[in-house]
Amino acid sequence: MSIQTITRCAAIALVALGLGGCGRRGSLETPPGAATTQAPASPNAIGAGLDGAKAQKPQGISPPNEPFILDPLL
Repeated sequence: MSIQTITRCAAIALVALGLGGCGRRGSLETPPGAATTQAPASPNAIGAGLDGAKAQKPQGISPPNEPFILDPLL
């Protein structure tokens, strides 16, 4: 491989990594003029359904026990 090929591959990799990091982390933004939902009036209303029953807590995700191909890199 020539120096020009290595330089070209490195430039492509840097551009790909730079573009892969674009954006902001966080929740999605609502469009301008869209109606937003109001927060519950009382802290007791959080998690309560229409009939007043408490919502069940979501179950966590358990990680798989099998190795992943990129584990040695981490």
